[in-house]
Amino acid sequence: MLLLRRNTKIYTLGIDISAERVKAMLLDTERKACGFTVRPLTAVRGAQGRPALNPDAVWNVVVECARACIGEVDSPFIAGLAISSMPEACLPLNAEGLPIHDIIIDAQTEEQLPHAERHLGAYTLYEKTGQPPQANASFAHLLRLREEEPEVFMQTRHWVSLGDFILYRMTGELVTDYTQASHTMLFNLTRKSWDAELTAFCGAEGILPPVYSMGTPIGNVRKPVMDALGVRDKIRAYIGGYNQLVALRACRIGPAEMFGYGGEREVYAGKLLEPIINEAARQTGIEQGILDDQSAYWLAAVPSADEVVNWFCRQTGIEDGHALAKLSDADIETNVLFLPYLGGNAAGPAARGAFLGLGINDGQEELIKAIYEGACFPTRQMLTTLRALGLTTAELVNVCGGAPNLVWQSIKADILQKRLRVFDMREMGAYGACILANKDGAKDMAMTASSVFPTDTHKKYYADKYERFRYYATIL
Repeated sequence: MLLLRRNTKIYTLGIDISAERVKAMLLDTERKACGFTVRPLTAVRGAQGRPALNPDAVWNVVVECARACIGEVDSPFIAGLAISSMPEACLPLNAEGLPIHDIIIDAQTEEQLPHAERHLGAYTLYEKTGQPPQANASFAHLLRLREEEPEVFMQTRHWVSLGDFILYRMTGELVTDYTQASHTMLFNLTRKSWDAELTAFCGAEGILPPVYSMGTPIGNVRKPVMDALGVRDKIRAYIGGYNQLVALRACRIGPAEMFGYGGEREVYAGKLLEPIINEAARQTGIEQGILDDQSAYWLAAVPSADEVVNWFCRQTGIEDGHALAKLSDADIETNVLFLPYLGGNAAGPAARGAFLGLGINDGQEELIKAIYEGACFPTRQMLTTLRALGLTTAELVNVCGGAPNLVWQSIKADILQKRLRVFDMREMGAYGACILANKDGAKDMAMTASSVFPTDTHKKYYADKYERFRYYATIL
């Protein structure tokens, strides 16, 4: 048994890894972030010149970032550690558990998926996995690897996600969680296990790790890693998960709530008692998967409101989204309509953004209001799709990105006609990992939130404008 000094303060360490950066956070038992660091990752050119990450380089950045974060607190006692990450980043290991390929971070496969759909059946794939065809899923990566790099494929004895690889380096345990397994297109939602037919199709028999719920303890961090981190006391390691769903769990989302997570794409997710698998669900393109032992999840993405606002700020010289909000009025009504599809939309990559309805008297304020409205209308479209599947939400939980921007949130509440709970914790991937590493879980670490309520003042204005948006979004 480990005996702590009297008045010892206890922390948990959360690490969030994306393709661009590593973030580390120390959270105390009062839910206060006492340390936070960010370190960039540098992509390399992998097979066929595609973007990739060097496994050893990523490991070194993770250790350096975590050590710097720990160093922001005087001799902290770290009770637990967990990692959140992007599930599409993955790599093969050999029989000794060593990397034999760069970490794949790019959607590298297009041509193999249509063949798989024809052979297995498009509905069968969705029925088994709850996932629409995704070029960044492990199923697709393995098909490409077998075809284009057979020498690497033949040596592969383990296939892991980026986060699971880092946890393996820390603990020696090869494991994953339900959320990351679900994204592979190899996991059977009904059986909650790897699907025999799909793993055989892409040659993944016997190379996929055991699957557990996120937050499951798996052992202690190895002594050499503790030395590298600059800590002396044992650190208990917990299984992490898909960063956006780690954040969902941290916010304690209920069945009637929808969770919004900003970033390069704006992701919305919610909890399900069980997956909804039918042809109508497949046609929507909504992802479904297993969240934990008790529940499933749905997940959908719309154009990033953050990216749209940042683009406008760059073009106009406005400092950032908060400065933009000060120049806007949530109550004005304008004829200007903005389509936010600067990088394509669900209809295809050729879709583009546009300002429509500009008049001689329209100025900066009208453009800003149109930007905010246009960034929210795709979410209203998504809610319509969810209702068609029988999924209704009473309120939206918003974190990261535009969450602290209350002008924006009031516009969103009115457009969606939903109450918003707004969290001001912008680094939810790292924060959620800290919560997973707390043995008492989220029930003792819930965050406080402000609420934004919809009004009826502009209800007809937004209803009419949304119909204009729907019309032009289909023809431009």
